[in-house]
Amino acid sequence: MQTTGSAGRRRGILHGCPRGRVAAALIVSCLFARPGRSDDAVRRSAQTQPTTTSAPAAHADADFDALVKQLGNANFAVRQRAQKRLEAAGEAALPCIVRHLNHPDPEVRRRLTELIRPSHEVRRRAELAAALLATGDREQLRRAVLFLFESPTEEMVNEFERAAEARGGLAAAVSKPILGEMRMWRTTAETFERNAPRIRDTDPAAFERLRVQHDEVRASRAEAAYYLGLDVRDEYAAVSTATRPARGDDR
Repeated sequence: MQTTGSAGRRRGILHGCPRGRVAAALIVSCLFARPGRSDDAVRRSAQTQPTTTSAPAAHADADFDALVKQLGNANFAVRQRAQKRLEAAGEAALPCIVRHLNHPDPEVRRRLTELIRPSHEVRRRAELAAALLATGDREQLRRAVLFLFESPTEEMVNEFERAAEARGGLAAAVSKPILGEMRMWRTTAETFERNAPRIRDTDPAAFERLRVQHDEVRASRAEAAYYLGLDVRDEYAAVSTATRPARGDDR
């Protein structure tokens, strides 16, 4: 987390614009967060979590799995064709895409990440965010927070909590601080929505300033959610590694 100038301004993950002192104060607890563990270590921890696939989807998943494998083909044309076919499949391929986000080949991971598009439907967007958290990947955690805070409505909060709890494990653990920041944002948003009409009618200039500040607070909450979630991710991976039996002790 880099800062510039005495005001401690930093770039937020929502807008990429500097934050002032007011917004920075909201994320002071995140400013001294320790560096995250390597994503490879966390991916290995996340890969120990069980995954299930329903029988009706098994055949389609097998086709999608084959396309994912082709994303790492030595032939560029084969890689491109496989990516286009997965893209054309749309949301039907999304569960398979998310499942392979921890693929050991960086080229495959990059192409899969490019294919992720959040749904406009709240429930599906929340489920996608929970699935991204389950990968244990830092970049996917950031994307999950972006998807959630793009429209952090009360419905989104509830659907995301349900989806994360359903996944359990890493996703459920990392979701806790993110949900906390979303709920704090909802409190701020409700106050703004309650007072905005009166301020807009009596002082348009003041309303515009308040609107801009309100948007900055949302970005700051998202940034706090990301770094707090990253801390939990690292702690979860550390505990998982410490409690995992040595290879010679496996039964």
